[in-house]
Amino acid sequence: MRIEVCPTVREPDGLALSSRNVRLSPDDRRRALALRHGLSVAEEALAQGERDGARVAEQAKAAMRARGVPPELLRAGFGRNATPSRASGGRVLIAVAAQSGTGEIKLTT
Repeated sequence: MRIEVCPTVREPDGLALSSRNVRLSPDDRRRALALRHGLSVAEEALAQGERDGARVAEQAKAAMRARGVPPELLRAGFGRNATPSRASGGRVLIAVAAQSGTGEIKLTT
């Protein structure tokens, strides 16, 4: 089996282009953007050199909470096993699960 990774196509506001997302109410859509905001904060922390998975995750959680969507799960891990311990570089996995409105939003990236 081979998995092809492709960039996510996004709406102008940053929400992923999806047939499911078009069914969101305006309020749910606004809250759904909290996921993207949390991931952006994590990405920025990593770009600035943070390599402690727990710290990256805490920054992303705080960003989501500030947008009114407390994540049920948000973890950042490094390497092949996605361990949250301090890493010097390499791959990063961020897993997020959150509830927004009447639907559940889950994203792993």
